[in-house]
Amino acid sequence: AVAADRGDLFWLAPRREDQGLRAFREESPHRNVERAELREKWATYTRDVSPPGHAVSLETATFLLHLCRALKATRVCDLGSGFSSSTLAHYAKTASVPVAVTSVKVPLT
Repeated sequence: AVAADRGDLFWLAPRREDQGLRAFREESPHRNVERAELREKWATYTRDVSPPGHAVSLETATFLLHLCRALKATRVCDLGSGFSSSTLAHYAKTASVPVAVTSVKVPLT
């Protein structure tokens, strides 16, 4: 379920998520376009930065991009530091609505 900010509390919005999942499960032209948008970036990332076994899969990145678009997310929280971060940045740049991306980086100790 999708966590939505309500002040300092979070609540789940299953209806909006269900809409995004339903649209993703159905093989749609949007899904193919989203995969194509990310394919070259993912290939470059997994060649130059992190091997495929360490990076989020192309299918997962496609789902993330699709879900953000289906929900028309205006605020996203990035908890990663790899290709998922790149996917969220791509969404923010290409979204039809203004998007704020908050990145949380925890230093390794």
